[in-house]
Amino acid sequence: MSVPTIFICTAITFLMVAVALTLLSAHDTKEKATRWWAVAMWMGVLAVSVAASRTVAPAWFAIGIGNSFVIMTISLVSAGFAVFSGDRPKLLPLFAGAVIWTGCYAGLEVFREEITYRIVVLTSIMATYSVTIVRTAWRGWQTERLPTFVATVVIYGAHGVVFVARIVAGVLYPATEADGHIQAPWLVAFALEGFALTVLSAFVFTMLIKERAERRYRLAAEIDSLTSAATRRFFVSETRDLMARKQAKGVLAVIDLDHFKSINDSFGHMGGDRVLQTFGAFVTQRLEPGMVFGRLGGEEFGIFVPDVTDRQAGEFFESIRAGVEALEIPFMGNPIRITISVGVASIRDAGQDFDHLMAAADSALYIAKDEGRNRLRFFSLAMRMHRIVEAGQESRVGLAESRLSRTGVRMQVKRA
Repeated sequence: MSVPTIFICTAITFLMVAVALTLLSAHDTKEKATRWWAVAMWMGVLAVSVAASRTVAPAWFAIGIGNSFVIMTISLVSAGFAVFSGDRPKLLPLFAGAVIWTGCYAGLEVFREEITYRIVVLTSIMATYSVTIVRTAWRGWQTERLPTFVATVVIYGAHGVVFVARIVAGVLYPATEADGHIQAPWLVAFALEGFALTVLSAFVFTMLIKERAERRYRLAAEIDSLTSAATRRFFVSETRDLMARKQAKGVLAVIDLDHFKSINDSFGHMGGDRVLQTFGAFVTQRLEPGMVFGRLGGEEFGIFVPDVTDRQAGEFFESIRAGVEALEIPFMGNPIRITISVGVASIRDAGQDFDHLMAAADSALYIAKDEGRNRLRFFSLAMRMHRIVEAGQESRVGLAESRLSRTGVRMQVKRA
């Protein structure tokens, strides 16, 4: 395959992707990165078209301006990844590469005349932007876990390696230039790699947008609208996933708002909703990275904290308990005061199975409630079957040392 044919294929690919991303950005205005990538693809169309005119156009246009457009293409792609990750693109990195290239080409005669210098500088700038994309994608993977972030790291990481190889090849096997034509044994191979990157970039852009949209819709269904905590299903799923990574340390807390029924009776359901909203916001503001907070049902919540010791977990949950106790929740001119009971179980004591861990935390919670509420209790292996009677009518069966997989077994207490 000849270099002109590869250029034509690359230009057509840029054009198709540019049109698709432009239409997508007009349809979905939420994802701002789509616009940046669309502009990058249009810039790619322009860059390839100008660069391909080197046999008929002046060198300052085809080489000087054409390669500055090439640099701006990958710079805009990098800015798109920054926007996708929630950052604001900075003007200096955005234009620095093109400015450096233009300055060298306009100001240095030896640079204009010696193709090896141009190859080294152009390739170094492109490699720098590739590294920036890899770093941004890796940070995105650590925070959002979209699978295509990993593909981005691999693709643009490999592209950076290819750029380094291109510098080496350009030095060891210098290219020659005559009448706008470049001759080099490695030229076709690197032109094909550029075409492959264009195709793979289109895949990366569309998949990231698709995965983000799916995640957004999934979160809309999995986040409790009242408290902003995860729904029970999502909380359980996320906690199971974390535990499946064989966390050596970690704790699960089950939290119950004390006497919540009396709050509903005194202030109505609107007052109860205000309490739940305030509690959810209070806890959410104090969560640290990696923690999972969910509403298990009614006034019961769960928090999973990975990779902490019992002492660290105890300090954290005690600060939550004390902070909630100090809250004054205004409602229709009347302050509402609440307290919470907290049952905590560690992976060390309850095991790696989620059901066992939940059962242990549940058992510790009901012991905390039995002892008077507004307190925190840790599950321990010394706990045996614990019988709790509420209002003289109902009992709950807690966790035995054999680790029952579920608590919350209810039965009627028959009077003799």
